[in-house]
Amino acid sequence: MTTSITVIRWLIRNDLDDVMAIERASFAEPWTQQEMLAALGRRNCIGCVYDVDQEVRGYMLYDLQRGSLNIDNLAVHPDYRRQGIATALIQRLKNKLSQDRRTHITTMVSEHNTDAQLWLRSCGFRCIRVHRGHFGATHDGYEFVYSLRMHRDEQ
Repeated sequence: MTTSITVIRWLIRNDLDDVMAIERASFAEPWTQQEMLAALGRRNCIGCVYDVDQEVRGYMLYDLQRGSLNIDNLAVHPDYRRQGIATALIQRLKNKLSQDRRTHITTMVSEHNTDAQLWLRSCGFRCIRVHRGHFGATHDGYEFVYSLRMHRDEQ
């Protein structure tokens, strides 16, 4: 029996082909490679991958903001969905939160992406606002937030 080596690590340039393949398989309007590189080139943007035996199975891009972490993009290869990969990536961000520095995680989801909406709810996120036309003239965006305060008050 072999043991798999699973890590969540920084996204490196050599991962870009795998990340772009996951992006194209995951979204009707995927980011281009230029958009991905532009995001990763921002000073406050961090990319990470979920790697199993040196195979990228999922990725996440997020921004470091003053009081929050903002998820810009997150996807898992279709062959590996519903195995906890995206949840592990979110847990990585939750572990970075603190009352002293960054207290919440935000992300924007298309009104049409009900799978992501339901999954975010199961991860403790709440939809706090609708942004009309965020994803084009006919597609609204739902802003989801996970807050330390919100979850501390529930306990």
